[in-house]
Amino acid sequence: MFLPESIGGLQSLTEFNLSQNHINYILSSVGGMKCLSLLNFDENRLEHLPKEIGGCSSLTVLTLRNNRLRSIPSSIAQLSSLTIINIIGNQLSRLPAGLSSLPHITAIWIAENQSKPLLEFQLQTDPNNGDSYFTCVVFPQQGIETPYDALII
Repeated sequence: MFLPESIGGLQSLTEFNLSQNHINYILSSVGGMKCLSLLNFDENRLEHLPKEIGGCSSLTVLTLRNNRLRSIPSSIAQLSSLTIINIIGNQLSRLPAGLSSLPHITAIWIAENQSKPLLEFQLQTDPNNGDSYFTCVVFPQQGIETPYDALII
């Protein structure tokens, strides 16, 4: 299902719920909806968001749960009123850094997105006792001394 380009002309619209409609994409004209405070595209077939979504300057809640999104545009950082973003159940492997600088954000829901683990583990064997264990380059392999170690009494 596709939305008409004229949808962006709904200048006074404050809430837009299009969940469960088999929508494939959001048109760039959505960026013209300056009064929009809630945008819900849950359970559709979205594969990407237009960068123009950053133009929804009054948006406080953006919910895109259970779609096919692979990325979020960096223009999301322009949504200075955003308090909640729900992107659970997509195919995201990264988020734009600007998401962390939103001044009013109180909730970022991102569960069920990883198509691969965040950390890659290797199976190794302890040469002293033969036990198998997982290791990762992120985990310290040897004890290291930190400035805080001197503070421990």
